[in-house]
Amino acid sequence: MLQLSSTVVSPSATQDVAVAGNHAYFSAGDAGLLVMDISVPDHPLIVGLVNTPDFARGVAVSGNHAFVADRSSGLQVIDISDPRHPLIVGSANTPGYAYAVAVSGNYAYVADGNSGLQVIHIADPHDPRVVGGLDTPGNALDVAVSGSIACIADEMSGFHTIDVSNPGSPQLAGSAGTPGYPAAVSISGNHAFLACGGQGGFQTIDIADPWRPHVVSGIPVPGTACDIAVVGTIAIVAAGWTGDLQAVDISDPLAPRITGSPTNSSGYDHVAVSGHRAFATVGADGIHVVDLVDLNYAQPAGSLNTPGHAKRLAIAGTCAFIADGTSGLRVVDITTPQHPVGLGSIDTPGDAQDIGIAGSYAYIADGLADLQVVDNSNPGAPRIVGNLATPDNARSIAVSGDYAYIAAWTAGLVVVDISNPETPQLAGSSNTEGYAQDVAVAGNYAYLAVGYFEIQVIDISDPGSPQFVDDASVPMFARDVAVAGAYAYVTTGTDLVVLDLADPRYPQIAGSLATTMNLASLSVVDGCAYVAGEHHGLLAIDVTNPQQPRLVGGFDTPGQAQDVVIRDDYAYVADYDRGLQVSYVLARPGPVNVSVHTLSGGLIKVLADVRESAGAHTSSWDGRDADNRHVPAGAYVVRIETDDGSSAVKALLCDREG
Repeated sequence: MLQLSSTVVSPSATQDVAVAGNHAYFSAGDAGLLVMDISVPDHPLIVGLVNTPDFARGVAVSGNHAFVADRSSGLQVIDISDPRHPLIVGSANTPGYAYAVAVSGNYAYVADGNSGLQVIHIADPHDPRVVGGLDTPGNALDVAVSGSIACIADEMSGFHTIDVSNPGSPQLAGSAGTPGYPAAVSISGNHAFLACGGQGGFQTIDIADPWRPHVVSGIPVPGTACDIAVVGTIAIVAAGWTGDLQAVDISDPLAPRITGSPTNSSGYDHVAVSGHRAFATVGADGIHVVDLVDLNYAQPAGSLNTPGHAKRLAIAGTCAFIADGTSGLRVVDITTPQHPVGLGSIDTPGDAQDIGIAGSYAYIADGLADLQVVDNSNPGAPRIVGNLATPDNARSIAVSGDYAYIAAWTAGLVVVDISNPETPQLAGSSNTEGYAQDVAVAGNYAYLAVGYFEIQVIDISDPGSPQFVDDASVPMFARDVAVAGAYAYVTTGTDLVVLDLADPRYPQIAGSLATTMNLASLSVVDGCAYVAGEHHGLLAIDVTNPQQPRLVGGFDTPGQAQDVVIRDDYAYVADYDRGLQVSYVLARPGPVNVSVHTLSGGLIKVLADVRESAGAHTSSWDGRDADNRHVPAGAYVVRIETDDGSSAVKALLCDREG
């Protein structure tokens, strides 16, 4: 979890940050170098400032000196022995625009824009001198040094390793193409971690052999990745004006995952970490101090692939019941959450959209195939025992007592008497304006998410004659609604809206949280809203203060998180499109073909036949052949072919009936 601790307004737009001891040093553009006392992190104070000749872009600290990349004025050396009175004591002009600087031993390494890497001898801080340089193909934006290797984020030309064992004559060691354009680099062990603009996001480069660096993994991040700092097994990514700070778990560099993003702010362009706090620049908005607390907020416990598109789920006893789209109902034993086991399934006539459980029956909103009732008394062999036609597409369902309440698209709310589950009967209905997407029931009221900017309140005290009471306007398209205590929580596109139900007939907006992510379904437990965030996985939003909900963590699931249910210490996520994930990494752009075959070599399906950029990619197989038919359970071969050769792995497809 990341939590905003404090904010300081700076005299100019902050560009970069370095931390040493009880002080943070910020390159502040036109204002030069800014010094902040962080001995009390919750109350940081600006204590010193020195103007630089041009525009302070990057900063590094070593001993009693700060080294500032000052754009057209090259490297500026500043004495910080008295942080309250920083003083420029030396400078060295560089041929390009100095964007960033790293210090190692007696040398400063400057990312010098179109002039690549410049090496400056700084043994005498009063007389720094350029002793070597290497022009890179692109625009050197950042540099990190480990031992005798300098790593360069070279914007459009990707990533480069440079041998600086002889600082006076640096030599290109290796290069790696990357998705997007590398803007920042940080080194930890045998890996370099990149913040890549465009669609590049977060990329991991194996530099164990610096002469053959290669991309081994990558994940997208919300916003535009601008900078990166590594602390232990966590990388903190500044995601620019449209993002947030993102915490990425790099304990397995081959499988990085976002674990939190939660300051409810944006505009972070640079970040440094000291102890359990991050110090981030926010351009013209100054400086934020962010607590790094419980960065491993969510850990994967277990998973089970389904043949369809897992859309919604419900839990009863030791079983999870999954509405699996065109594959109908799946029943899963979750006695041991780390090892869920398929028990049984039944294909429903339509497209299973949502599910409600009462006793030994499952009630399925089956899309255009209306309401389906399934007997689950034997979880290994569920069977359809009843159904009822609904006026329109059955999208969502809530079960309360002897009634099921269905959000039926253009037909609004449909109430079904299920006192005899095998012969459900239409009890009543209430038309709505808009498209009924979701329904939640609390007491004598049903709350309908009907798209088109509103939640509708329906009085169901007489289920046979439900009556419209009022509506509450919400921003964007109302998608899902959950009720907990005196509040309703609504996902509306990229926002979470909290409605005060003190008078349940007339809900009022109490608070909201804007995000950059698509929000689907949610569950609210113990002051936390757990939201299925589609491509961004599971999100945790603190709603203990409903007026000010805040994002506090999350977990990036492999597919598109559609629904979440909380049970004890576990979150169960319906992860649409999970299927079989085939991941591969291309060292350089080129054609790739991914296909599934029988053990004897017969082609089942081509998963990808495209030209891809360099970096990590994933293809999915849903267990169907080229004609969209389910294939039998058993062993298959997945083959990947690129310009560099081919490889094959065996995949086991489990029986869809459990």
